[in-house]
Amino acid sequence: MSGKQLDAIVADKVLKALEPASLEVSVLAAADLEQAQQCMDDNWRQRLERTRFAVDRARRQYDAVEPENRLVARELERQWNKALQDAEALEQEYARFRQTNVTELSDDQRAMIQS
Repeated sequence: MSGKQLDAIVADKVLKALEPASLEVSVLAAADLEQAQQCMDDNWRQRLERTRFAVDRARRQYDAVEPENRLVARELERQWNKALQDAEALEQEYARFRQTNVTELSDDQRAMIQS
């Protein structure tokens, strides 16, 4: 038996021996990825909630102002509009995030990892 044949046999045996460990590492990595993406999604949802609260607060402040206070009403309306724009921009950014980041693996992807 030549050295090349022996090397090929040893390499094949080593790879077969490492296959189960590789599978376990792949499954753990996939689980870690899902968890990290879930954390990012939770963060986005919290940001959206805070932004919606700011919009609601700005609306309530605007609604509470006396009509005679035109300068105050104008400023509160400006703040409300800004909050609405910020909320819309954040929701669009979140939609882009959701499109580019898969939050969980599909069954096909899991099967591919385990094969």
